This record gives sequence, C-alpha cells and structure tokens, in this order.
Amino acid sequence: MKKVDVLMSVYNPDMNYLKEQLISLNNQTYENMEILIFDDCITNRCVQLIFEECLTKKKYRILPYQEENLGYVKAFENLVNQANGTYIAFCDQDDIWEKDKVKDMMHIMESHKNIHVLASSFTYIDGQDQMILTTLNKGYSNNNLYNKEVAKNDLVSVLTDEFIYGNYFQGCALVMDKQTRDFVVHHFDDRLPHDWIISLYASIDGGMYFYNKSEFQYRIHNDNSIGVSTLNQSATQHVNRAYQFEERYQKAR
Repeated sequence: MKKVDVLMSVYNPDMNYLKEQLISLNNQTYENMEILIFDDCITNRCVQLIFEECLTKKKYRILPYQEENLGYVKAFENLVNQANGTYIAFCDQDDIWEKDKVKDMMHIMESHKNIHVLASSFTYIDGQDQMILTTLNKGYSNNNLYNKEVAKNDLVSVLTDEFIYGNYFQGCALVMDKQTRDFVVHHFDDRLPHDWIISLYASIDGGMYFYNKSEFQYRIHNDNSIGVSTLNQSATQHVNRAYQFEERYQKAR
C-alpha cells in the first residue's frame, strides 16, 4: 500500500469546521497516510489540542510554526516541499471528506499509471452542514465548474488547451503522484492558484484526469479564503468578473 501525504494549511479556522474535517480524515478507510499540517500563524494556539483530540488513528506532522502569515499559495508550496509520499493529496480546513475518498482515488491512480493528477467531484454544503443543491447545466459537470458533460462515475482526460480558459477543480479535489510533485517543486509559480498550476502541468503529457464522483463535501461560508466565489453570482456578475483586465492578463500569462 503506497504512502499518501495529505497536505493541510490551517489559518484561524472555525474550530467546529476544523474538527469535522479532521474527524473525516481520521476515519479514512485508506490506512497508509500521513497528514502534514502547516500552521500558518494561527492566533489561537489551543488549536494544537484539536489535532491531538481528532487524529487518533492517523499519523500527522505539524510543520514548524511561522511568525507571519504566508497565505494559502506559499503555505501549500511549503507543504509540497516537505511531502515525501508516493502520492500527495490537498486538503482544506473546513470541508468534510467521504470515508473512502483516499481509497477510491488511490485505486484509480494505481490502476492507471498514466494518470499523474486526479480530480474528483464534490457536493456543496453550507455552514450548517446542509447540502446546497445545484441545477446542472447542459454540457457541464462537476457542479457546473467543468464545461464538459461527463457521466456520473466516469473517468475522463482533461486536456492542456482546456486550462487556458480557466481552472475547473479545487485543490482539495486533487491527488498528484510523486513525479508531478517533483516537477512542481522546481517550477512553482505563485501567479496562479496552486491547484490550477498543478492540473496544468499534469495535462501537458496527458496525465490530468477527472473522476466524476462526489468524494467530499465542499463547504461554502462567509469566511472562505478562496474557492467557488461565483456560486451566488448572477450570470452578468460572473461575466464581468471573468473579463476584468487583471483576470484576463493573469490567465493569458
């Protein structure tokens, strides 16, 4: 059984959300995994007790404390540098993973050696753990984030050209192999979110895939640092945001 490192950056979390996430990691049916935690200058130092309380069945390691907040991009760069597992998964501090998430992803990765990065789908929940229902638009999948129609439980390749237009998968949906990890370490670029960069790199040699099964509950609340910020926007607001100069320039670069 190959080792999986689960990378989690924590910054001033809602303690209840963090507990739910940690418990879901602790209950993963995949055994050989270690949780690497980056303490991104958390002001409440009691948070370390929560790790001890919740992670009773899984190995975990807390990286050295930082005196200043690095932000999620630099935090995950630091975590990737410290990871040594055969596979690396990314984790938010406020979601809830299905108990077979790691097991399912590993089964696919081990069965398809041409896959370097695998993204799963997800289910939206709110701050009270209630499901947020989305109406799937024709020609879309992954809760309308991916502009390709993919049947439920299907596995499909995602091409490099598709990532020129945008990113379709959150970091917490991704698992990458060591080959991609080694490439990312030497080619990290903070002009785009880490999940976009990782998916883009993996797609270059045809190694980026999407598995259309919900493997985690993605929490939407007022304190999300990044994520699906357009969930409650109108179509006009979304288009205006997408065509702002800075975003267009960033994507073009």
